[in-house]
Amino acid sequence: MILLLFIITNTVKLIQKYEEQTEDVISENPFPFILIILSLITLIFVIQIFGLHCYLILTNQTTREWIKDKSYFKSCDPYKNCFSLVLR
Repeated sequence: MILLLFIITNTVKLIQKYEEQTEDVISENPFPFILIILSLITLIFVIQIFGLHCYLILTNQTTREWIKDKSYFKSCDPYKNCFSLVLR
């Protein structure tokens, strides 16, 4: 999160420094914009995992208990590979 704010701040400074059109700045320096997009995509997954673990804490469950309760995991042994069931 701090890295994302750092990248956005420096990108805005870069745009203000050159006082050009945003398209010109992107074409000359695409790396900060690529980092912003990748950081936002990564942030989506982090927020989802954070939300899941908040739910688990509020319901007083462990991750293992939560997975056992899922209907698509009931047919497999928890000590075996259930990767194929997750992809269904």
